[in-house]
Amino acid sequence: MKRGFVDLPEGQMHYRTEGAGEPLLLLHMTQASSLHFVQLIPLLSQHYWVLAPDLPGYGDSDPAPRQYTMADYAQSVLGFMDALGVRRASLIGDTTGGDVAVEIAATHPERVDKLVLNNQPYWKYDENRLREFEHYPQVPLQDDGSHLLRIWQGVARQLEGAPLEDIQRRVVLRLQNQLSPKHGEESHFAVFTYKSQARFPLVQSPTLVFTIPSGSFHRRQPDVVNTLPRGKLMELPDVPPNFLYFKPHLFAAAVLPFLEDPGV
Repeated sequence: MKRGFVDLPEGQMHYRTEGAGEPLLLLHMTQASSLHFVQLIPLLSQHYWVLAPDLPGYGDSDPAPRQYTMADYAQSVLGFMDALGVRRASLIGDTTGGDVAVEIAATHPERVDKLVLNNQPYWKYDENRLREFEHYPQVPLQDDGSHLLRIWQGVARQLEGAPLEDIQRRVVLRLQNQLSPKHGEESHFAVFTYKSQARFPLVQSPTLVFTIPSGSFHRRQPDVVNTLPRGKLMELPDVPPNFLYFKPHLFAAAVLPFLEDPGV
C-alpha cells in the first residue's frame, strides 16, 4: 500500500492507494481518516485501483481553509480526482463520507459509476437534525489531561468489544484531529447542516445502502433507499458496529458482487 499527497488550491490532500484497474474511492467518517480503511483496502485492491483520501482537516491532509460545507468537501474530492486523472469512479462512503459521495453523485453524475453508502445520515425533520447535533460537543483541552479519559471512554463505547490496540489507534486519530482549527468537528457541522434528503432523488447512479441493527441510522436506511432512484437496501443482521473497520472481509464480500455486476 502506497501513500501520497496531491496539491489542491486549498492545500495538500493525503491519500492511501493500492491496486490497478477501475478506480474506487473510499471516503471516511468524521473523526477518522484513510487509516479507517487500511484493512479493507487490500481486499478491494485485488479488483480495483483503490484510493482513500483524508478529507481536509483530517489525517495527514492540510486543515480546511474555513468552515467547510458538504459542497466544499465534495469539491475537494473532485479536485483530488482531477489531480490523479480520475474522470469517473465508484464511491464508497461511510457516514460523513456517504454525504460527500451523495453530493458528488447529485451534482456531478458524470463522475460517478456506482455508489455504496454505509450508515448513511438521514433526518426527515430539520428540528431532529439540529437536536442531534447538540449531542456532538467538542471535548476541550484541559490542563490536567482529563479530556484524554473522556475521549478514550467515548471511543471505547463506540468501538465496544474492539481490541485495545484498535481503540488506542482511534484515540490517537481523535487527538490528532483536535489540533485542527475546529477540533476535528468541521465535518460534523457539515453533516448536520446538509439536507441530504433533497439530494437523494438527484442521484442517478446505482446505489447500495447497508444497514445493520447496531448502526446509528439503522431505522432510517429504508427512507434513504426509497428516495434514491436506483437504490438497493442490504441488511446485515449479525455484524458489529463499524463492521467496515472491524470485519472488513464481511464488507468486501457484500460490496464486491454489487460493484462487479454489469446489470446493476
